Amino acid sequence: MDSSHPHSDMNKFRLDRELTREVIINIAPMYVELLRELQSNGRSVKLPDKLERVFRNLQNLDQYVMVFDDERRIHTALLLFLFGQDGLKEYAADLKAMTTEQQTAQAEEFIRESLEDRDLDWAEDFFPDTPEKEAEALAKLEALNPEEKEEALKRAGWFWYFFFGWFYQYLSLMLHGQKLTTLVDLAKQGDADAFGKAVHVEPRLLYSHPYFRERHEKAREGEEEDFLKRIGYRIANPGSPGRIRYPGLYVVFAMLEVSGWLDGGFTHEELLDICDEAQLDRWQNRIEDTSFLAKRLREYRKSRKLP
Repeated sequence: MDSSHPHSDMNKFRLDRELTREVIINIAPMYVELLRELQSNGRSVKLPDKLERVFRNLQNLDQYVMVFDDERRIHTALLLFLFGQDGLKEYAADLKAMTTEQQTAQAEEFIRESLEDRDLDWAEDFFPDTPEKEAEALAKLEALNPEEKEEALKRAGWFWYFFFGWFYQYLSLMLHGQKLTTLVDLAKQGDADAFGKAVHVEPRLLYSHPYFRERHEKAREGEEEDFLKRIGYRIANPGSPGRIRYPGLYVVFAMLEVSGWLDGGFTHEELLDICDEAQLDRWQNRIEDTSFLAKRLREYRKSRKLP
């Protein structure tokens, strides 16, 4: 896989309200499943075996952590997955001739088209739920000619850049009240506490991100005991999602927050509808009605202030 780090200078845009809703009800179930699997591991943040195999099988995938230097890289990774490298170049050239409003409309139209198939058939090869389906997906890959296989592996890498990029953004919000991109930026400015929180959320930063790796090595060589103790504590006590009481609901809230629609974007009744369509169990998440949902929302905002 091409290990270059995706980036784009295209203007950042905010998806409209209805499209945000569609994205959440389609994507949230994937993140909820992963979060619950992490919770089942107790204090460990080790990914499920099927996802650990992804890191073993895709060369240099650990370098995906570079997307946390700039949130736009996560968006660009999705576009690279959908368009391919050449297609994205053409798409970006077209966008340069458009106004910001036209860019937003164009992007929203494309995302709507991608979501028209509510079954998201393309996701089946990335999330096979049985050994037989996993073997079938691998057989499809091996049946490609070398050029097609190379392109397929590149696109797979870009998909995982996007998938893990946003997952750890949301997890960071739920654990520390800040996106991982924010923590990484603060860490690079010398904030030791942010450094610790960042590796708490995604330990791969410590050995796959140049700044984090070099800063840790420098601390070891200089015997910076306070810094090393702080990082050692974070490594020994990884970012367990077990402290997240309502994982499914908090994934939805985090997605709404990042999208800019959490506050005032939807009525409580509409939020309940989103949760229903995202396959959240009302009883498990204690959102039996709008009054319960309002209480959960207050708790989410309070939990965002956790150290």
